[in-house]
Amino acid sequence: MKKNQELQETKFAMIRRWEQSGLNQKQFCENEPLLSNNFHYWLKKYRDLNEEPIDPRQRNPGKFIKLKTETPISSGSVFSEIIFANGNRIKFYNPVDVSQLKQLTF
Repeated sequence: MKKNQELQETKFAMIRRWEQSGLNQKQFCENEPLLSNNFHYWLKKYRDLNEEPIDPRQRNPGKFIKLKTETPISSGSVFSEIIFANGNRIKFYNPVDVSQLKQLTF
């Protein structure tokens, strides 16, 4: 049991290093070197233990949900915003077409 706990803590430390690195997942795995499926396995375990989803729909990643938008009040105001479970945000200052959103990669 102690070995499993040590392995988990080692892998979770790796996930925290990735979060601080500023690299995307592919770059991080190439630099380690680390198999991406191994990285994703531990990332899921880490998130399952450390993050409470804000919205139950976030348990089903990869699917878009309808965004509520408002007309900007003045120049420079945010038109719409996506907030991810990990706290990252994408702000849009103008209306965005769905085709543009589909081109985003994470």
